[in-house]
Amino acid sequence: MNRLLLTTILTATLSASAATAGEVAMPCTAKAPVDCCADECNLGFSAAFGYETDYVWRGQRFAEDSVWFDLSYSFGDLTIGTWSIMDLSDTGVGAGFESETDLYASYALPSVLGFDPSVGYTYYSFPNAIDAHEFSLGLDRDLGIVGLSLFTAYDITNEYWYHEASLSKSYDLAEKVALDLAAGVGYFDGFGTSGNDSGVGQIFASAGLPIALNCRTTLTPYVAYNDTQRGGPISAGDLFHGGVSLSLDF
Repeated sequence: MNRLLLTTILTATLSASAATAGEVAMPCTAKAPVDCCADECNLGFSAAFGYETDYVWRGQRFAEDSVWFDLSYSFGDLTIGTWSIMDLSDTGVGAGFESETDLYASYALPSVLGFDPSVGYTYYSFPNAIDAHEFSLGLDRDLGIVGLSLFTAYDITNEYWYHEASLSKSYDLAEKVALDLAAGVGYFDGFGTSGNDSGVGQIFASAGLPIALNCRTTLTPYVAYNDTQRGGPISAGDLFHGGVSLSLDF
C-alpha cells in the first residue's frame, strides 16, 4: 500500500512539473544584430595617429621622422581636441624641435552666400620654445568641380597673419578606396623676428589614398610636396614627403 501510494505521488509530481515547464518555456528567438555604424552608436569622439617622414607646417620643416596623435570630440557644431607630435629622428632639424602639443577648438557657423564658415582657436605648446595663441577663420565652398577652402589666422603671441587658399577634389576608386587631391598657396604677413617678412610662404600639393577598413576606421597613406618661398633655418625648401595615418570614429 505504501509502495503504491509513493508511486502515485511521484507520478503526479512529475506530471505537474512537466506541465509547468511546458507553460514557462518560451521559444528561443534570435536578437536583431546591433548596427555599430548607426549614428546612435557614435559618441562624438574621433581619434587618429600616424607617421610622417617630415613634419612640415606652413612651409617650415620642424622635424624629420615623426609620430603624431589626435583626439577630438564634437558636439553639434562645436569641436574640441588635442594634437601632439614627437620627433623620432633627433637630427636637430627645426632649431632643436623635440615635440609639440596643441589644444584646439572650432565652431561651425551658418552658411553665408554658399560658404560654410567656421571660427577657431589653437594653443601651441612647445617644451623648449615660446607657446603661442592663434585665432582663425575658415571658409569652405563646394564649387561642383572642386572644393574651395579659404583660411586666415592671426598669431597674437608672435603678431603675424597667415592666409591660405586651396582647392581639393576626391575620386572614388573602389567601394572603400578613394583618391583625395589638394593644392594651395600660403601667404605670411608680418612673419619673422623683425615683423617685416611678408609674402608667399609656400606652395603645396598632396595626394591621399583613404581606405575604409570598416564604417568607422580609415587607413590613409599620402604623399605631399612643399615649395617654400621664404628662407630661414627651418625652411622646407623643395621637399617631397609622405606618411600614413589611421583614424577611428566612436
